[in-house]
Amino acid sequence: MNRKLLIIGIMILVILTVVISAYLIIKRDGITENTEVLIKYLPETISEEEVAEAVSCIKDYFTENFKGCTLLRLESTQKSNSENAELSSRYGNEKIISFYSDYKTGRFNGELSNYTYNEWRWVVVENGNGEWEIVEYGIL
Repeated sequence: MNRKLLIIGIMILVILTVVISAYLIIKRDGITENTEVLIKYLPETISEEEVAEAVSCIKDYFTENFKGCTLLRLESTQKSNSENAELSSRYGNEKIISFYSDYKTGRFNGELSNYTYNEWRWVVVENGNGEWEIVEYGIL
C-alpha cells in the first residue's frame, strides 16, 4: 500500500513539474537581445539616435506582447517611394520609419509553434514629445 502511494505521489510531482515548466516557457517575455538590426533606408529628417529610440520602442513592445517569441531581424527599408509619402500623409508627420522583421514563435504557441513570420511590418512615428510609438504592425 505504501509503495503504491509513493508511486502515485511521484507521478503527481512529475505531472506538476511538466505543467509548471510549460507554463513558465509560455509566459516568458519575447526575446530581442540577439536581433539583427539593419538600417538600409533612413529619411533625412531622422537622426541615428532617433532610429535607435524607434528600434527600442519596437523591441520593448515585442518583449511585452510577443510572449515566447524571438525577434530575429529588424530592418529599416523603403519598399517604394510612394510608401513613405503615403505614411507621412496618413499620420501627418515626416518623422516616420517603416521596419520589416522576421520573428519565430515559441515551442508552445498553439498551432503555430516554431513558425517564422517573415516581412512583419512595424510603422513607428515620433509623437512630437520626442517619444516613438508604434502606429501599425502586422503583415500588411
